[in-house]
Order: sequence, then structure tokens, then C-alpha cells
Amino acid sequence: MAPANQILVLNLAKDYVHDCIPVAAACVKRLGTKLGAEVVVSETAEPYFDTIEELGKFNVLVFNSNSGELFNNTQKAVFEEYVRGGYGSLLGLHSATAAFLSGADASGATVMATTYPFFADTWGASFTDHPPIQDGVVYTDREACTAVGLDLPTSYPTSDEWYNFDRNPTENDKISILAFADVSKITGNKMGEHHPLIWCHKALEKTPVFYTALGHHAEAYESDETVIEMVRAGLKWCLDQQGTSEHVAH
Repeated sequence: MAPANQILVLNLAKDYVHDCIPVAAACVKRLGTKLGAEVVVSETAEPYFDTIEELGKFNVLVFNSNSGELFNNTQKAVFEEYVRGGYGSLLGLHSATAAFLSGADASGATVMATTYPFFADTWGASFTDHPPIQDGVVYTDREACTAVGLDLPTSYPTSDEWYNFDRNPTENDKISILAFADVSKITGNKMGEHHPLIWCHKALEKTPVFYTALGHHAEAYESDETVIEMVRAGLKWCLDQQGTSEHVAH
């Protein structure tokens, strides 16, 4: 029997700590196990990001609503080797794009820049700020969603933080945008007419990356089928991409 796929969930948050982190981790563990993977949840970067031998064991790295400076210089080098070498895939949940920022503001109102460009480039954008939590509407690109196995309604209402980013992934033709915000239904949009919320691509054309800006509310990971489906589809897509990686975990 082939060894199980390995998923690492990083819960590390050194600035703002989202209430959703433990609930999201439990959701990933439940869904990852159903997909036949072994799931490790860690509150620290150590020891997994200390060496490529450790990090390279994992087929998928899940960045779970992180914040602050996650890695020291050695760990940055290991992360970069993982991405550049095509060791596995990355799944980013909610504030995964809000780590390594130039400041800290629990309200999300202060515009911030990345302190680690490689990390931002890997995701395809870096969080800058967000308006107050509010109700809005998500609409999806059906063709793009079908291509990655993401089963969401054509449009649906939700409550979230509607992140703004330092660049618009819709302008990058190597990024597939799966869902957008209906900008007519929210305030505080700084992304223009096309405000992306969920996307996927291959970082450096080697490492598959799936990211969702949605999922702020903890209860969503237990009861909101759209958020649960984003996690499920993201995990499955990341696992399915293993055949395109240069390195095979284990």
C-alpha cells in the first residue's frame, strides 16, 4: 500500500489571532482524513520549517489564518526551497495572505505592505486592509470552478471581511479566479470592478496554490456549506496536483 499523503496545517498567528483558527484546523483535519491523508496540525513553524527534509515530507501545506512574522531567515530559506523545488502544494485560508505585514491593526483598517515579497508572490497577492465585517454577495466563475472541482452556487450571500490586496490577481493571466465579490453590495472595496476572493495558480509554474479570502467566521467551518466546500475542494485539488510536482513526498 502506498503511504498516505501528508498535510501540514500551520496555525501560527503572531499578531491578530482569528477565532476561526482551531475550528478551521479541525475542518481541514476532518476533510483531509476523508480524502485519505494524514493531517498534522502545528501551532509553531518548528520543527517542520527548519529543514527541507522535514518540510518535504508534506504533500500539502495549509496556512490557516496566519499573522505576523512566521519564519526566521532559515525557515524562509526552507519555505522558498519547498516552493521553488515543487515539493508539494499550498492551501491558504482567509488571512494566510496577511502574514509578514508592515504593521498590526486588529480592526484591519490600516493599509499595510508585505515585508516578505516572496511570500506575497507565492500566493499571488498580499492583504492590505479590509472594511468592517458586512453582508455581501459572492459570485463564481462556473467554468473555472468546475475545472478545479469546486462546487459552489453561481452566486450566494455571505458575511465576511472582503479583503483588499496589494495587487489584483485578475490582472495576472497565470491565475485562475474562481470567485469574486459583487462590488455593488459592499462598501470599502478598493479592488475595482473585479474583486477576487478565491483563486488558484502555480507559483513559479511549479507549486500549486489554492487561496480563499473567505472564512472569517469560526462557525462557518462547521455549518456553512460554502466554506466547507472551499476547504474540501482546495484540499482535493492540492492533493490531485501531486503528479505535477518534481519531488514526491516520502
